[in-house]
Amino acid sequence: MSISSIISIANSGLSVAQTRISLASTNISNAETTGYTAKTADVTTRTVGGVGTGVQVIGTGSDVDEKLHESLVSAISTASYDATIASYLETISAALGTTDDGGDLTNALSDLQTALSDAIADPADTSAADALTEALATWASSVNDITDSIQSVRTSADQSISESVESVNDLLNQIDDLNDQITKATANGTSTSDLEDQRRAALEELGQYMDINTFTTSAGAVQIYTSSGTALLTSSVHELSYSAGGTLTSDSVYASDGSGSISGIMIDGKDVTASLTGGTIGALVELRDETLPGIQDEIDALSDAVQSAVNAAANAATPVPPPNSLTGSASVAATDAIVGSGTLTVVLTDSDGEVTASADIDLSGCSTMQDVLDELNAVSGISASLDSDGHLVVTATDSDAGVILTGDGTLDGTGFNSAMGMYDILTGSAGTLGVSETLSTQGMAVAAVASTTVGDAAYAVDDTTALQAIYNAMDDSQSFAAAGNLSSTKTSISGYAQMIIDDTADRAETASDTATTSSATSDTLSTSFSNTYGVNVDEETARLTTYQQDYEAAAQILTTAQAMWDSLITMMN
Repeated sequence: MSISSIISIANSGLSVAQTRISLASTNISNAETTGYTAKTADVTTRTVGGVGTGVQVIGTGSDVDEKLHESLVSAISTASYDATIASYLETISAALGTTDDGGDLTNALSDLQTALSDAIADPADTSAADALTEALATWASSVNDITDSIQSVRTSADQSISESVESVNDLLNQIDDLNDQITKATANGTSTSDLEDQRRAALEELGQYMDINTFTTSAGAVQIYTSSGTALLTSSVHELSYSAGGTLTSDSVYASDGSGSISGIMIDGKDVTASLTGGTIGALVELRDETLPGIQDEIDALSDAVQSAVNAAANAATPVPPPNSLTGSASVAATDAIVGSGTLTVVLTDSDGEVTASADIDLSGCSTMQDVLDELNAVSGISASLDSDGHLVVTATDSDAGVILTGDGTLDGTGFNSAMGMYDILTGSAGTLGVSETLSTQGMAVAAVASTTVGDAAYAVDDTTALQAIYNAMDDSQSFAAAGNLSSTKTSISGYAQMIIDDTADRAETASDTATTSSATSDTLSTSFSNTYGVNVDEETARLTTYQQDYEAAAQILTTAQAMWDSLITMMN
């Protein structure tokens, strides 16, 4: 072997050692850099005519198993989905309270039943009557508060969807830019490993928002699709678009056909809301459109049960004393078509509650609300009309007289008083539930109508038939249709409230456990990936020592060869 060959081989060894020392130093300095993978040099023997002439670096980079990274991205998506579901359910569960510690709903129901019991026990006690009215108002407020909480959380989820869509678009554009840089570097034969690290980190962040599938082209670019195959990034970015729906209410819904008040998430003009599964966005859509509306349906069923029990009993009774004027809560128009049946009895009483006049109206002859008004106005001593809100107003023309509406008459199959809300105590629905404004002017209907015969007492003194009926209805088992996550069941109103609270608490706990498990799985995969492809400082330090020794050995060979060359020159001279 010639001296020049020895020098060439030594120089190649120095070059390789320098590259390896540089890579090891870079690895150590980036040990804490997120997404960074340890870089190595691909070294091969340099040959000329089949004879080894040294070593050379043919490339640097990270030999990453992309399938393992895809599994990591999938695990990140699952963990993000589970964490979002758990967080929102915990918020609603906290708003509902627990059956052990008592929440606003269960406490309000308990207080209402206590107030009913007190009013029944001493009907002459005005403070008990006032406490009952206050308990009803508190119940309505509790229902409205939890409804507001549910809709507030839905609104938060909707706004978070909009923010997440913006983040997804930013990441897609970032990955698209990295694709361009990688393909150019590949074409130029330069290292792409650092760019690929950045792209993997961006893919992991993208996975937090949704399930994705990826495909790497022969040029090194990554294409991204939703789990259902909708393109997100091909040769260009397919951006998502979404506009938050503002403040959501129970009536705010998303419909895939575009008929709902909540818009869809669009890609290239196509609604892809249903296909964006997994990740934060998938969880938020599910919470906004299914989970939270389901809990609202349960609250609605509970609210309707109480309202029906209260109003049904009241509309079968009369206030004591009967008021001079009655105003219903239902809004109608005189031209509204109706199907009347049965008999509506109009009773007038004096200040002592004695029947002074009584008239029967055959509702079977009525086909419009105007017919009903005409029949009422035909009764001597009665004036009937619709106020500006379409509420039926029935007034005794004698200011000292009281008026009672009773009988078996129905409108469209519903008792007349219930259909028109003549003695309603609770009005509105969950979110707008409240004590009827007419309670302060016409009083609460508490007594059964004892007689409609002139000269008889219209009601019994201290009768609390209606209050007892409300108490019994709330205490007895009744049928509840399937709603939200609850199957159809038969239980008391209080029992149903407890079912809502317990079921939501159970779901929140299960979701929390699931989130903990999926987070641990994601962390394990991340640790495995990091251990396999990340920087081990101890190992890199040991390699750095070895590479430095390699460098020194190559330098020593070069020094020796140089000395030999110098000796040869001296001999020749």
